[in-house]
Amino acid sequence: MYMATEVAYLTYIYAKVDSAKYAAVSSYTRIAALTGRFLSGISSQLLVHYELMDYRDLNYITFTAQILASFWALWLPSVPYGIYFHRKVTAHQVTTNIEDKTTSDELNVDKLSLRTQMWEACTLIARHARSAYSRPKVLAWSALYATALALFVQAQTYIQLLWKHIQEESHTPVAYNGAVEALQTLLGAFGAFLSSYFAGAELPAPVLAIQGIALFVATFIPNVFVSYAGYVVMGMFYHFIITLASAKIASQLSDESCFGLIFGINTLIGTGLQSVLTAVLIQSLHLPITSQYYAISGIFLLAASSWLFGWLINSVKQKKNISINNQY
Repeated sequence: MYMATEVAYLTYIYAKVDSAKYAAVSSYTRIAALTGRFLSGISSQLLVHYELMDYRDLNYITFTAQILASFWALWLPSVPYGIYFHRKVTAHQVTTNIEDKTTSDELNVDKLSLRTQMWEACTLIARHARSAYSRPKVLAWSALYATALALFVQAQTYIQLLWKHIQEESHTPVAYNGAVEALQTLLGAFGAFLSSYFAGAELPAPVLAIQGIALFVATFIPNVFVSYAGYVVMGMFYHFIITLASAKIASQLSDESCFGLIFGINTLIGTGLQSVLTAVLIQSLHLPITSQYYAISGIFLLAASSWLFGWLINSVKQKKNISINNQY
């Protein structure tokens, strides 16, 4: 549900603002989301630490916040024109309609637009998606985006159970989960900012490997503080790599109106992969919590190896092409 509302909100934003401001509003939206998570982590930690609320009471706050956000969304300014539906009529179309203006023609145009609106929108969506994903770099970075999203969401969703297991095994009744989530969010914002200085990076394999190793250490060593540190490192590099992937994808799109579409498709694929992970690891294999995180860390390392292998093949091909061109 959270991912769906995020995609819907970004689609609304892209339809509301000028295309020249896409990068700015994307940054503002991400900062706003991370700020909300940071405040949520800090407030929950303080409420639990001072025994003002328990975990059940915190769920009531979350539920109330979702209701308020739903009402807030109803009061957002409407969008007169959309990117794919209810598109803005061009000056040429307006001129043509004025020149041929008759009552019957107006009715026919209205009927035609109502009948063909859905078809034209679907055709435009398909054309934009085909044009974007036909580019190898867009396809590769989109696959990385979806994979990183799926693994992070899977790790974040069940990390509380891992910490509870470690606390019970090591007999260390500490509960700084909220503070750790806040720290992870804060460092995640720093990681997203840091990615702007590595815009030319073409090899995210080390970052994926670091995430996998951090998550493995967080699970293997029976110390809750080590687990906290591993989770924070994994989360910080997630925001780094997801922001880097977004920038790489955006740089390859010639039509800026594709940003929202490609982001939505990649997020949909990522959440789909996360659902598959949940079905396989929990519902099918019934793995204990530690085995689940060993599996996730292994998938991180597998993704890093796959990206490294693909990068090496692409580098060899480029060198061959350069040598062939030099011969002629």
